[in-house]
Amino acid sequence: MSQSIEFDITKAKFTDELENPEDSVKYAAFIENIGKTTDPELLQYALDITHENVELTQENYNKFVHLIQTRKSEDKGYLWMQACICWSVMRNDNPPKDSIMYYCNFAKQTVMEMPTPMDSFMRAWFLSILVLSGTQHYNEAFVEAKQMIKGAKHMNYIAGLIYANELLARMFYAQEQWELSAAYFDETLELIRTAYSGKAGNDRISKEGQGFFAYSIQGFAFLAHVQAGHYEWAQQNLPEIEKTADDNGFGYINYAKGLLYNATSNEQKFKETVETYRKELEKNDFLEHPETADSRIIAVYHYYEILARYYQKSHQLEKALEYCRKMNEIHPASKLLAQILIEKKHYPEAARLYQDLYEKADSLRHHADSSAISKFAALMENENLQLKYMQAQMQAQKVQLRLNRVIMIALLLILLIGGAFFYHNNKLMKILNISKNNLQKAYQELIKKEHETSEALAHAEEANRVKNVFLRNVTHEIRTPLNGIAGFAQILPAATEQDKMMVGEIQNCTNQLVQLIDTVVELSDYDTADKELMTTDVDLNVCCNIATEQMQRYLQPGVSLHTNLPQETLHIRSNEEALRRLLSCLLHNAAKFTVEGEIEIGYQIEKENVHLYIQDTGKGLPADRAEWIFERFTKMDEFIPGFGLGLALAKAIVHRLHGTIELDTNYTTGARFVITLPL
Repeated sequence: MSQSIEFDITKAKFTDELENPEDSVKYAAFIENIGKTTDPELLQYALDITHENVELTQENYNKFVHLIQTRKSEDKGYLWMQACICWSVMRNDNPPKDSIMYYCNFAKQTVMEMPTPMDSFMRAWFLSILVLSGTQHYNEAFVEAKQMIKGAKHMNYIAGLIYANELLARMFYAQEQWELSAAYFDETLELIRTAYSGKAGNDRISKEGQGFFAYSIQGFAFLAHVQAGHYEWAQQNLPEIEKTADDNGFGYINYAKGLLYNATSNEQKFKETVETYRKELEKNDFLEHPETADSRIIAVYHYYEILARYYQKSHQLEKALEYCRKMNEIHPASKLLAQILIEKKHYPEAARLYQDLYEKADSLRHHADSSAISKFAALMENENLQLKYMQAQMQAQKVQLRLNRVIMIALLLILLIGGAFFYHNNKLMKILNISKNNLQKAYQELIKKEHETSEALAHAEEANRVKNVFLRNVTHEIRTPLNGIAGFAQILPAATEQDKMMVGEIQNCTNQLVQLIDTVVELSDYDTADKELMTTDVDLNVCCNIATEQMQRYLQPGVSLHTNLPQETLHIRSNEEALRRLLSCLLHNAAKFTVEGEIEIGYQIEKENVHLYIQDTGKGLPADRAEWIFERFTKMDEFIPGFGLGLALAKAIVHRLHGTIELDTNYTTGARFVITLPL
């Protein structure tokens, strides 16, 4: 094969044959067909090593590769994919990134040159990316997974979409980004249900013959939801998850249940779960010999963890410390151990643990100051401005192109009219011919410019997408030093009032930085996300009442907050989380600028729309600033704390909800914002 090939899945040489080893009939027919043109020793060895009849060692792997290189077969694309799969399964010793990328690119190169079943290629690609993720090369793994999604969509290959979404779910799980992990696990399971549920010969998700692979995805999804704090969802889905659990997965399900019942203070259920967990561990001899397999180590570690967290929550700190130290013997549990030590007032030891955690953070910790945050915000704003500029430039060029086309058509008409006078004025005809040629060149140039403009827009959109990925990665990394700062601030001695004021200021500044980062990322998500928000029936009265209740503690002395809602319940189709966030933004804004009087929230129904309003008796806003106040980082009063992002975020949310928001310039008592949403 050639040394370097540009990968384009649309040009790959995929065969029509399906390997599909989960369907025994199809798989037997597939192997029979390969056997017609493949050396018998090569085929038998391929079956033995892929079915683990032959131990997967480096020596046996090298023999397999040698047979592929030296023996006859017209299906070497399939055989090379099996070699890539074997390498990925065998490489559990933290191989270097270059080696992983070599096999990843080798699989791509193979399908560009040799007829290959798409099943085999997608599985080999999946395992290569899984190794990348497992060795914490998350950026490369993320790029490859996104490419897999794009390729699978283009080829309309559902298994590829399942693989790619599962990869992203596992990557976010490993990085403890629980919300994203849960979302991608849900997407993976939905794809599996749609494609495979109830189909004979495939046990990936069907209830009969439930395989561990399908269960492990469901188990991880359940655990991700619990870690994300989706306790109501977890309790509703627990019975279905328990139905599909098998002996291989008892550790994950009991660990997740233990976390759930401890978090929801269901002590009876927690104790029942711990007892079941303990019996399973003892039955399998895990507690006495946890070191014999990774699965045993993980199961025992999680068992100790839920007990440590339970005793910590019930303030039995000695017991919590005992189980935490048992965890630490298996794998470092520094953060939990430090938290317990702080509660026991063992500050020096806790400080050393936090110092260790802090020193393990990457170089971003040196840039977590207000200057860096300002540059970060400016970078985001600059990219948005560049995108808007390029879009406006493209629109202007399109208008100019249409104008030039009209001019060209007019000149061509003149050219035709001039042809009638050809015999009378030959010189004029020559001039018109020259004009025609020039116009054609100009037209071609305009077409070229239009193409370049379209490419520029595509690049701008890609830059915006990369910006979002960058925002998420930077946010995750910036939080590490901020958590370190907050942790040290909590254990600093505060003997005097000045000390307490300084510690409080450190914590306040840290909270402001975290709030700014969260708001910037949230605004970016609502601005650029291309996926429609999921809608449900939302009780508008309940939503308004909850927002009002949550806002009471932010009101200034002497200010009242009340609702003006109809007695009848109103349900609308909307996204409840986004709607609550919208009301929170506007109520926070009203509470900040209202020092006396009242704040009121209410709504009115008009035809197929509902008009929500939030009005206050605060400073008010000038009518000529009605549009300006919705821009990012704009503030009417520089002396009042804030980032100038609240109203910009509100406008972005309203746009995603297919509504409008405006400042009522006729309202003069304070400020009044009116939101129009479809019913």
